Amino acid sequence: MEIIEIEGDGSREVGDWTIRRTFDWIASAQGDFGGWTWDGATARDETQWTALAVLAMSGLLAPQSTLRSGPHRHNVRAAVVQLLERCKNVDSNEPGVLGEIALATFAISEPLARSRSVPLGLDRLVPLLERLIDQDRDGVDPVGLAWSGLVVHLLRRSSESMSTGRNAESWHRVAAMADRLRSAVLRATPVEPTSALDRVALLVRDAVATEWAKEDASVIPLLRPAWIEDPRSLVDSDEFRRGPMAQVLFCYAALLHLRRSSEPFEAVWVAFEQRTERRLAATQLPDGPDAGTWDPVPPESSRLRTAVFHALLLLRIDDARPRAPRRWTTSLHRRVVGATRLCVTSRNRSGERELQRLAELSDAAAIGSFVRRIRIDGSCSGSSCLCDSNLYLDFYRSDELVASLSIHHGRRLRWRHHWCGDGLLTTQSALFLRRWLIAQGVDPGPVEDVEPKTR
Repeated sequence: MEIIEIEGDGSREVGDWTIRRTFDWIASAQGDFGGWTWDGATARDETQWTALAVLAMSGLLAPQSTLRSGPHRHNVRAAVVQLLERCKNVDSNEPGVLGEIALATFAISEPLARSRSVPLGLDRLVPLLERLIDQDRDGVDPVGLAWSGLVVHLLRRSSESMSTGRNAESWHRVAAMADRLRSAVLRATPVEPTSALDRVALLVRDAVATEWAKEDASVIPLLRPAWIEDPRSLVDSDEFRRGPMAQVLFCYAALLHLRRSSEPFEAVWVAFEQRTERRLAATQLPDGPDAGTWDPVPPESSRLRTAVFHALLLLRIDDARPRAPRRWTTSLHRRVVGATRLCVTSRNRSGERELQRLAELSDAAAIGSFVRRIRIDGSCSGSSCLCDSNLYLDFYRSDELVASLSIHHGRRLRWRHHWCGDGLLTTQSALFLRRWLIAQGVDPGPVEDVEPKTR
């Protein structure tokens, strides 16, 4: 099994190629009806496992698949159709069904949000959102409340970026529905938490509500006190360690909490992600027909259940890692490991279109050496300068762009949608990058000796 060790960091993680084999195995276990079941044979918890599999395959870590692109796009599209049909026909009065619908809605929204064109139509989300809005406000299942909150958070952010274009009207309609669901989530009264999963679910709900309060002051009176005063005691409990769903939801909570630079939460998060990665790296099967999966622990598990949950854990850990200030360098090194091509390009102001290729490096060993010299001073990172650079470092594996970073003032790197703010290069790294660019015949531009103004 390929294990990647980051020089000078000492941490280890499962290699990208092994993750790919995990996704391949999950895709092969999909049923002819378009969904997944608990053990690949029976119909137990069909909606839940189909939704979780879609979340895994549409995650940010390569190889991401959406409705239009990616190696498993046909699997994702068939699963989304199945989830839409399944949720349309279930009885909302059955216990736990609204939580199931909320999870399915979130799973459907992920690939929709990542697809610029929407072949299935955003309007098909509306009936699901209506059912979530109409849920009873008293005695609400905390897990369903958490997934509903995540639905709102995803759709509101996506509608902002999709406010123009041919799908703009549909996105505006969905955004209005998301606002109504937000009110329902804020006013709902959850049942008293009785398990680690319930406590983590309420942590997610509090995290998304706090994010909303930043945008809308009217939300502040509706905020409830945090249900968890000491996240460390929760994460260290045996019940949490045995509950993969609680761990997955905890990763979503981390994505939100780390945006606020919560130092106590960061310490708990770093311990959790290091422990989880080491465990998954040590137990993943390296070869054979089930390569990329993990042996299930009977009788309460199956190979599909284990593979889906562990893949989701690795994905969410990868999503949250760059938000932890101590992990700036590691997150970049891990994303570009195995890169076969490094291009220095000039791009348009938004960074979406390459204007000119200024230099190119295609020696994998030389690229690896370059990457190891790039280190970020996390203690001084997180702010953003006021300029839009057109000089980019683009990393490829074969023809796949895995990371694109803009260079600012010769000392800052900006990794859009991954880092919260700019990463400040250490003095040695800044000097190395400047000299390397000059050696490649690229003008690095002026280097500021003082901190640029931040916003």
